[in-house]
Amino acid sequence: MFAFDSALKNSRRRLRASSEDSLKLPKAKRQRSVLRQDAFEPPSQVAFKPAQESQRALPSMQSDNDSGENLSHRQVTIRGPKIETTPSESVDGTVILSRNDYYVVSQLPSLPDQIRQLDSGYLRSHFATDQGYAIVVTRSHAIIWPYETVSSSPPPTDVFTVTIPEFCKDASDLTPFGFIVSNSTSGTPGLLILSPSTGRMVYWETLSDASVIGLVRQKHIGIQGTIPGLLSGEHVTDITNTEPSGVIVTLSSGRIAHITLRDPQGKPSVSVSFLRNAGRITSGGLFNGIKSVLGGTSWRKEVAAVKAGDTFQRGQRDVIVATSEGRLQIWDTHWNNGNILRGEVDIRPNVCEALSQIHLDPALEHDVKVLDLVCVVEEHKGLADAGQTGCQSTTVFCLVSSSPRSELMTVAILELRLTGSEICVISTFPVEVRNLKSNLNGTKPKLHIPKPRSTAFIVWGQNVIILCLTKSKDSPSAELSMASKLASLPFQDRLCFRAQEQCEVLGTEAEDQNSEHKHPACIVMTRGFGVVRIAALPRKCLSNDLDETHMTAKHKLEQTVFYGMMSGNPLDFNDEDTLAFSPEDLEDAALGICREVLQSRSKYIANSTPSVEKHLRFRAKVLDDLAYLLTRRKTSLSKRTRWEILWGAEKLASQKAMWKVEESFRQKNHGVSTFLSLVIESMSEIFKTRFRPAKGVENDPVRHWFVNDTYRMEHILPWIVKTIREQKVGLLRNGPQFLQKLFEASEFSLSVLETAFQFREDHACSYGLGEETFEGGVLLCGYDELPEFWTSQGISYQEIEQLLDLQLDSCRAWMQSSASRNESTYSTINKVARNCFRQLIVLGKMNRERVCWLSAQVDPKSLAESVAITESHVKQRKWQILKLAGIGQLEEAFSVAEEFRDMGALVELMVELHDQIDERHIQPNHFQQRSRLVDEGLASFERRIASYFERFGELWANTFLSRHAADQPALLLTMRGYQPYVTRFLRKVPSYSRLGWINDIIGENEYNTASQTLENLALQHERNLWSKRVELSLAKLTKLAALENAIDAQQSNAQDGIRRLENSAEISTIQDMVYDHILPILHGAIDQKAELELAVDHCARRTVEQFPALREVLEDALSKLIAGEVLEVDELVDLLTLLDPVQFLEGEENDLVGREFYLSLRVLHLSCYAHSEPVYYEMLQRLVWRRCMIRDNWETVGETAHTLDNGTKSRFHNTTLFRTLTECVVEELHESQHRSPLYRRYSPSEAAERPADNNNLASRFREKQRAHVMNDLNQECDILQQYVENGRLQLWFKDIVEVAHTVATSLSPTTHNIGPPSQAGGQSIQRNQESKEPTVVKAKLNWL
Repeated sequence: MFAFDSALKNSRRRLRASSEDSLKLPKAKRQRSVLRQDAFEPPSQVAFKPAQESQRALPSMQSDNDSGENLSHRQVTIRGPKIETTPSESVDGTVILSRNDYYVVSQLPSLPDQIRQLDSGYLRSHFATDQGYAIVVTRSHAIIWPYETVSSSPPPTDVFTVTIPEFCKDASDLTPFGFIVSNSTSGTPGLLILSPSTGRMVYWETLSDASVIGLVRQKHIGIQGTIPGLLSGEHVTDITNTEPSGVIVTLSSGRIAHITLRDPQGKPSVSVSFLRNAGRITSGGLFNGIKSVLGGTSWRKEVAAVKAGDTFQRGQRDVIVATSEGRLQIWDTHWNNGNILRGEVDIRPNVCEALSQIHLDPALEHDVKVLDLVCVVEEHKGLADAGQTGCQSTTVFCLVSSSPRSELMTVAILELRLTGSEICVISTFPVEVRNLKSNLNGTKPKLHIPKPRSTAFIVWGQNVIILCLTKSKDSPSAELSMASKLASLPFQDRLCFRAQEQCEVLGTEAEDQNSEHKHPACIVMTRGFGVVRIAALPRKCLSNDLDETHMTAKHKLEQTVFYGMMSGNPLDFNDEDTLAFSPEDLEDAALGICREVLQSRSKYIANSTPSVEKHLRFRAKVLDDLAYLLTRRKTSLSKRTRWEILWGAEKLASQKAMWKVEESFRQKNHGVSTFLSLVIESMSEIFKTRFRPAKGVENDPVRHWFVNDTYRMEHILPWIVKTIREQKVGLLRNGPQFLQKLFEASEFSLSVLETAFQFREDHACSYGLGEETFEGGVLLCGYDELPEFWTSQGISYQEIEQLLDLQLDSCRAWMQSSASRNESTYSTINKVARNCFRQLIVLGKMNRERVCWLSAQVDPKSLAESVAITESHVKQRKWQILKLAGIGQLEEAFSVAEEFRDMGALVELMVELHDQIDERHIQPNHFQQRSRLVDEGLASFERRIASYFERFGELWANTFLSRHAADQPALLLTMRGYQPYVTRFLRKVPSYSRLGWINDIIGENEYNTASQTLENLALQHERNLWSKRVELSLAKLTKLAALENAIDAQQSNAQDGIRRLENSAEISTIQDMVYDHILPILHGAIDQKAELELAVDHCARRTVEQFPALREVLEDALSKLIAGEVLEVDELVDLLTLLDPVQFLEGEENDLVGREFYLSLRVLHLSCYAHSEPVYYEMLQRLVWRRCMIRDNWETVGETAHTLDNGTKSRFHNTTLFRTLTECVVEELHESQHRSPLYRRYSPSEAAERPADNNNLASRFREKQRAHVMNDLNQECDILQQYVENGRLQLWFKDIVEVAHTVATSLSPTTHNIGPPSQAGGQSIQRNQESKEPTVVKAKLNWL
């Protein structure tokens, strides 16, 4: 049905020559083109001005149009803005905008300056890829140029600027259509200008004709024509090239017009005819036109596409018209014989069936819509083929959609073969359009499938979809993909042009693969950027076909990083769909890119470069762009990944700093190898990439290391130190040479570490670590799950510390030697000395970082190492700071100490500074000058101290005041300017309480605080008995002074404080009494050891004879008593209760013998145990009564009482228990007769009970003593229990208490006015009972 009907052919018509047999017309007389009038047209006559004058230039063009002139103007070359950063740029000037394994996007350099200046207004564009020309049409001009020219601004001779004739200007102010048509008689193509609303057109056979005609100002410009019978509101929507039969014009009403550009004789001519069905063809005219409008239905369809098909004859071309409803019409058009409808088919059922296979829901016919069409044109069909086959087949690619108004729109490309009325769907390629950028309402997609038909380009608004049309080969991976329903998904990717006016897509066209174009491509005209070519690369033969059909996260991320950050790139890589991958995939991709960049193994980075600095800068920018992209998109990356990317950027920054240092040393050395060259040469190949010299290439191992070994920068630091250590041995005799090498080693190490820490401080936020806290580039916390930091690895930290020590020692040695007088050497020494300051700062940061990282680890070895290196660093740093001051860098030493808040070093530096000020007194200068210098130095010294108090506060005050307190403590009382710090310092440190109470009085005028300080000093810290008594006395005096100004509420507290002090003083007096008691036996001892032996022999024999452990306790108490040390309350109780009752001086009254247990109870009563430790207090009381009861043999006493009925009560008077009870009752009666007893009376059975918890009682003894002491205590309980059972002590105890109370009552009037009964001895009580005469008691304890 598609074969031509011979009856329709005009056998008499003259066939037009084809392109193979073109008609040779006579050559026209050669005329000089206006485009070549360089010598005659002054620059001021140009039509297009620079950007600021373009608006004023356009009216002048229109004035020329009014006179009917059509001029072509030579334009001034004005270059537009260039892309600043390009990963790669070809030799021909093409700028790569994006590149991967599947396609490459490039900007063609050729763009006329006239187009660069077009900032606004509606433009139309068209490409004639066969001729290599492009056209851009404005409302007033058409600009034509060869778009593949290498020059960025084509020369004026190659650019045709044609003024739109007034005849073709649109009344609705619409931009005309410009169309380039081929010319069979000349190599220069022709030009067709068509007004969209009026249908008027003008045709030039060649582009140069417009220039010639404009030059001679002919009346008729070109060949004019008009589309007849346009309806109201009907306008042209598209033009299709169907040469050699002419062009096809699509109207908004759906009608199709066929325009031929030759008459039957082959001369240029314009004629127009509409495509109509054979049964509805009329002869024209108004009636026939109205009849056609009213009755014709072929043009009332929504035309989706009009495409040129195969050609079977000279001057003939098939035209396929596709409606959006899915109907295809095949028309036979001829340049001289009109047009005929050959067939019509409906593809909707086939489309629905194909779409149902790739979509879950079945597609309905009324939802199917054809969007665009591409016809496959065979290369070698001719007349012979047409005559041999009666029925030709046509292959088309249809872009179709289903449910375009719903959110889930299905789009696919269908490959159809039309043979007669049969329709065969060869293949279906689904298209992913879910995430197309920008609103697609009102935009019509265009489908381009260049030869060899392996790739499809779909241009939809600002989006270009690239779709592979080849099928995967049979392979295990292909079978696997089919099982997972991925086989129907071909490779697909999407490019987006920015939603900006300058990036507006004006026109697109397919570019076939041929001898001139290596790859099939789609060329895109943008408003302000020019021509962009999207070329599909051949598919690689991979073992895994699945990888071949998908863009990985790494591919997308590479494009975005290497090309998306280019300034002025019209492609938009920032939409959400570009990186629509899982966080894990993006993380792996980011790490892969980072590692390739550091190793210079990325295909976007050259592995050799003439400029190391530019190479490093470019790689650093890539990582910076990568981090910026991930941070801006808020990509969920792990903390470790962000740190690894930051570390990579740090290494590149450090290498850039190293290269600057290397270049400076190379210039100074005049070609001699630098120290870094020695380091790289000596470095083991384990730590660097192997260097292989090659002919014709610059053999520089240093440059090779900078390019290839960035990723292991951490190894350079230990090798720097190792190399300088080797140089020290080799250059020992040549000292200046070693100093220079040492300086270079210092510079290189500092450039690495200083840059790394500074970069981290400045850029951590940009790399997604803004939530972390840094100080000087050191992370303060958050080291969990992070690997070891490259800036503070163990070997690097140790080597840098050794390098610092080597610098300090070398400078000190050279400064002390005579060789340092050399001017050059002295300059080098000063440089090394200044670097020591920087090295100290860096080393401190490394230490802090390493300690923090080790402390975050869980293994004990790391934790122990963190403690060890902290202690070592603090110790070494102080000496390093002092050495730095010793080599003439005193101010720098101050800066280091201030930086790391090393107060110990800071105080020593202040001492050094003060010594230097003192040295000015002895300088041989004028007296007034010396005095002025000293005064200025002291003033500066005072200001510095004040600033440290203000800056460091307590930290500085504690160290500063401690130093003065150790050397000259009295100076602290003179520092009135820092009184608050002095007061807090003295009150904080107990050992300074002796100064603190004085400061409280003279500095703070706080007597109550001074009293409390003295009391705490005496009771808690003082070990000397005499000092304690003095401190208690002073405490009472200050308390009395505070009482004078106290209010009523405070007086009560003050009285309680005085009473507490008196009690403590009385306890000390009792201890002093014990010492006075044993003092007579100490005479004649040669030393303290001999005194102890004498005391033990006389006082520790009878009572503790059966208790060896208690004997040892008594010896300890006697040792402290003899030494004058303060005894604790429980120790004093042991001493009193275990001491033998020995009278050393006969005839002299003794205040201790016979009263030991009463004094023990008195000591407990005076102590604070009753309130602070009531349980322990009760246990000690029970202990005293138990030892009191077992002091006498109650079995003997009981037997004697039975034999002496009348003298029983007098027999009890000689017992220790009776004397103790009498003393206690007398004191109680003396204190107050209405109060409860001061001392609890334990019955013998109660005192014999063993304590339930012995820990409280035994805790005060040494570990080795506890078991033995408890055994002796239990033995005491057993003895008392024996007395209770055999001596009937429990029976006699009640009578003894009554007798003691009676005797005490009789004694009370005698002693009531003179103080407590503790002032009289036990013998006095017995004498009073016998003589009934009052006795005057010596008031020995009433010293307060």
